[in-house]
Amino acid sequence: MCYHKIGLLLPIDITDAGYWLYGMRELGRLQEILFYRELDNPLEEINKLLDDKTV
Repeated sequence: MCYHKIGLLLPIDITDAGYWLYGMRELGRLQEILFYRELDNPLEEINKLLDDKTV
């Protein structure tokens, strides 16, 4: 799944070799995304849930 294409999970940096780097905050967000995916929530709904949560 390409979470970055819809802005759901973005890397903090991309190396010269093209590797995407994620920090602890992004790891926590990924865990939340995977939790909601297990509950069969569509990605658009997950995006709304996580964005509302950060406000």
